[in-house]
Amino acid sequence: IARNLEDARLFTESRDAYVDAAVRTGRRGGNYEFDFFVSGTTKTERETRRLVELLSAEGLSSFGTFTGAEVGSRENLRATIDTCRHLVLLARDSVESWHRDELNYFLRQTLDEQSDRTVFPVVGSQRVLRDLPALVQSLPSYGLAEDQLVDVAGAIAARVRSDAPHVRFDAPAPPERGHVFIGHALEDRAWAEWVAWNLREAGYEVDEEWPGRAGDSFVTTLLALPDQYRIVHLLGEGGLSNSELPVLLEVPEKFVPVRIEEIELSSALQRHGVTDLFGVTEQEAREALLRAVANPGAAPTTPPAFPAAGEAGRRAPTNQPSVWNLPARNAGFVGRDDLVLEIDTCLADAYTAVPVALTGPCGVGKTRLAIEYAHRFSGAYDVVWYIQGAEPSHLADLAVAIGCAQPGGPYGDAVRALHQELRGRSKWLLIFDGIEDPTELIALLPSGNGRVLITSRNPYWRQVATTLDVPVLSRADAVTLLTLRGRDLTKRDAAQLAEALDRLPLALVQAAEALYVFPPDQYLELLEQRASDTLRDGGPPDYHGSSLTTQLAMSLSRLFESPEAVLLVQACALLAPAPLPLNPHALEVSPHVFRQLLMLVEQVGLARVSGGSMQMPRLTQAVLRDELTDEERTTAAHRASVLLAAIAPTDDAVGARQRWRDLVPHVLTIAPSDLVTSAARYAALMTCRFQLETGDFDQALSKLHDLHRTWKRELGDDAEETLAAAAYLAQAYADTGAHENALHLDQDIFDRQRRLLGPDHPATLRTAGNLVTDLDALGRTEPANALHTNILASQRALLGEDHPDTQHTINHRTRRRPPQGAPEPPQS
Repeated sequence: IARNLEDARLFTESRDAYVDAAVRTGRRGGNYEFDFFVSGTTKTERETRRLVELLSAEGLSSFGTFTGAEVGSRENLRATIDTCRHLVLLARDSVESWHRDELNYFLRQTLDEQSDRTVFPVVGSQRVLRDLPALVQSLPSYGLAEDQLVDVAGAIAARVRSDAPHVRFDAPAPPERGHVFIGHALEDRAWAEWVAWNLREAGYEVDEEWPGRAGDSFVTTLLALPDQYRIVHLLGEGGLSNSELPVLLEVPEKFVPVRIEEIELSSALQRHGVTDLFGVTEQEAREALLRAVANPGAAPTTPPAFPAAGEAGRRAPTNQPSVWNLPARNAGFVGRDDLVLEIDTCLADAYTAVPVALTGPCGVGKTRLAIEYAHRFSGAYDVVWYIQGAEPSHLADLAVAIGCAQPGGPYGDAVRALHQELRGRSKWLLIFDGIEDPTELIALLPSGNGRVLITSRNPYWRQVATTLDVPVLSRADAVTLLTLRGRDLTKRDAAQLAEALDRLPLALVQAAEALYVFPPDQYLELLEQRASDTLRDGGPPDYHGSSLTTQLAMSLSRLFESPEAVLLVQACALLAPAPLPLNPHALEVSPHVFRQLLMLVEQVGLARVSGGSMQMPRLTQAVLRDELTDEERTTAAHRASVLLAAIAPTDDAVGARQRWRDLVPHVLTIAPSDLVTSAARYAALMTCRFQLETGDFDQALSKLHDLHRTWKRELGDDAEETLAAAAYLAQAYADTGAHENALHLDQDIFDRQRRLLGPDHPATLRTAGNLVTDLDALGRTEPANALHTNILASQRALLGEDHPDTQHTINHRTRRRPPQGAPEPPQS
């Protein structure tokens, strides 16, 4: 068996001692022409010559592959080995074919206990030793370094001259299977799963968690691990922490680094030795892994069984998929490692072909995330196919690429053939990008044990797929994206830009391109002035050249068949990026139509709906608001006014305070000019009063000042809403201690009301009461007393002693009432 396997250039081993000695040609106890056969290659020619010289100085003769006559045919090589007692194998960084031939032949002569021959491995790294047969691994080995060869020659000579009559191979004891921890980068999870699977099959216990106790340092835990413990670390582009490597190298008997892709190794790792699992077959990778973990102990007596096709095994992710059309990887992809891992987890949980849908608004990076996942985990699949939209023709192209359909045939036939083919496969990944209607995809989804990943702005996939919502970038990742792409951009400027752009990946990439022309402060100013124009140009290639403004316009165009939905979106663009409570009454539609409207808006990715409230991203609002024509703005303002008035509660309504809280952000955001109904204007003033009552003076004062100034300009000084805004503003001044400002405003209101309503009108008298409070606060007691007397006399005469206004004047001389010039709430 050994002789026949020899031609395959594989190491052949037998631990049995019953092989008939008649097949052996090696000499026992006889006279050899040479003490050593030194097996080297062109890489070790210098070391071979040097070692032969040093052994000669020790009185030992050697035949080196570069010292005697050139070894001729293979038969001559065997004859030469037969004349040498021992074999010295010199290998710097790999085991070459010469080594395999010579060592294979030599081992066949030395399998029984009577042999007086042995092997002396002299290797450049532990990785080389792991590539040798387990019998050779169990022997003492020596380091291959020029400055060590003198010591190596002396040690070999000492062993040969030892008192032991024979230096033989001892059958290694069965290995003791210990625990293994696998360290790896996030993107190498597929490799980690494959390694863990094979180690468990070989009898190892694979720990899912680091074995350290809470509070223990990495070093403390590492040094406390038992001798049988192994730490397998997968070396890819993710690398190995600089802080961990020196510590791991201190325990070489536990540390097993394996390289899963072609990366440059540090000198320390090269000296330690690294096992490569890439660029080989799965069986070769498995054997190399088990040898690496078993070293310095013995290797398993038998390899783990290869999982048959269709069984629950793990494919070694050693090669790229054979069928592949994925777009190029985005070199500027930043962060989102947790999401990439969550995608893989969801797909693994949905291994019976239940798709995973990545959902989120425009520009959040759903497509980029799906493509990044496919690149990182490509080694786990045989087929990876990217399909833009629900186009049968793209699936037909895949059928042709796989070979189950002919080019140019009917799409339907090709899709059916593809479905049949994929039912018999398991390692495939299909990416359907930009699918907005689940019903479009149902007929195209294949069955089987592959995986399907979908990107969509529509969140309603729960009946078809597992949904995973894609959020905007974290603040740190958004800053990183900008600083990587932006020229000379400081972190402070990047942080300001990130927040102004809602940390939306598409907007951030567009901004980074624009920063080659505009400085950050100027770009922020342009964004504030006209967001739609600022984000219209510069669509990056990795987003199909589409800008955020273009994508939002396309989403809005999908609503044109529902004018009510368009109007709702445009109205919300005038409000705050906060939840807006809605109800069918406010939209003047039935409950069924109300539900359909909200779902339609959410399906196109312009807003999110939850619990009857709708919320639109701030940057989306800014772009859509800038795109409104004058006519559209007028219509949208009216609808926004109706929505705000519908939220405003009466004072005795259940949950009134929460409804006022819901109104606050929208009242603070909407432009005063866009409050076009009396009910909406009154709701805005009452919201500001709520803020004053809850102590939020600064925001209330600022908004009231804005409302008063705008309505004074647009409606006139004497308009009812203008006078009401002045009364609430005077209240805010008084509450913040600005009594002169309050007095000035109250006096102006009083004068206008006397002219418009008459001196004895209840509203005029209430404003006069506010003047009394202002004068008292300023210490002007005499005019306050005189005015108070006149007010009380007029109220008693006109309203009676028991009227609330009269009683307030009597009992609350120094306590200011709520604004006295406000109109009665209009009937809605």
